[in-house]
Order: sequence, then structure tokens, then C-alpha cells
Amino acid sequence: MVIDLKTDPVPELQPYDVCIVGAGAAGITIALGLASSSLRVCLVESGGFEPSEETQNLYTGETAGNLRGRVICEVPGFAISGYSNHWGGWCRPLRSHRFREAFLGA
Repeated sequence: MVIDLKTDPVPELQPYDVCIVGAGAAGITIALGLASSSLRVCLVESGGFEPSEETQNLYTGETAGNLRGRVICEVPGFAISGYSNHWGGWCRPLRSHRFREAFLGA
């Protein structure tokens, strides 16, 4: 069930065993993995089904020190499925040789 708190009435509070914050690729994967369990799972996302300027503005802020003047986050993508909206849609399994290459240069 999807509840949009901008348009839907606020539901009665329900007890949950697990609350996942962020409906990006990882959050959705975890929620789907737990869906067949006996756990009551809540998945919370600040964005809607499409990226919006209003949601993107939640991630702006000021920087200080060595980061002064740098943009904190400039790629729009805070919506359901997060930044996976910006990649080609395929994933590859993690293989041990990839870790060796990345960490040992082998």
C-alpha cells in the first residue's frame, strides 16, 4: 500500500518491526526481501514517484571549512527508486575477483 501524506489522510499509527528509510535500490530490495517474512515492514521515502524541486531542496545546505562554497547535492533524484532513475537499469553480481582488483590492484 502506498500512502501519500500530501494527498491522503494520515493513517492510524501502526506498529512495525522494521522501518526502512529511503526507497532507492537498496531500500526497495530490502523491503521486498522482507515482504515474505512475518515482519511488519514500513518503507519511508521523502520524494514522490517523480523527482521534484521541492523534494530536492530538502537536500541543500551550507558548507564550511574546506568545503566552503561547494554544492552538497546537485543531481535531481530524490523520488521513489532514488538515483536508480539515472542508471541503465542493470546490475551485476558481486564477484570476489572484482574486490581483488579494486583493493589489491590484481
